[in-house]
Amino acid sequence: MTITTVDSVAQTTLSSPSLTLEEIKRSTQQVGGDVLSTFENISLTSHFQPIYSIDHQKIIGYEALIRGKDNDGNNITPDIIFDTPCDERSSVYLDRLCRYTHVANSQKLKDQDKWLFINVSSLACEKGRNYGTFFPIY
Repeated sequence: MTITTVDSVAQTTLSSPSLTLEEIKRSTQQVGGDVLSTFENISLTSHFQPIYSIDHQKIIGYEALIRGKDNDGNNITPDIIFDTPCDERSSVYLDRLCRYTHVANSQKLKDQDKWLFINVSSLACEKGRNYGTFFPIY
């Protein structure tokens, strides 16, 4: 799989006053059926860990986990990915970018009747409203 980064798009997005869903989408691209995102020269994609219920004796959903690679194709661990943002705004942006990437990539899962478990940054929960609405209410 070839990963083309879109760093200039991500940098442009961070200069805007809010971090809306449309702005986040501009930092993503389709590559081989996956949605890939870029943040600070790290290409991001999703991996899905099955969640198994002992009571139900079956898989009930998937936890979405972010995975990253640098420009040389080396793996970047999630702890390094989440230590990358240098300020509150960048942290909220990264959280929203990861959530968008997971939701978009979950569309390729065969088990569409299962739950999707997505981790959310506590900072994004507390301060996210300062950067505009991400999941609009219709």
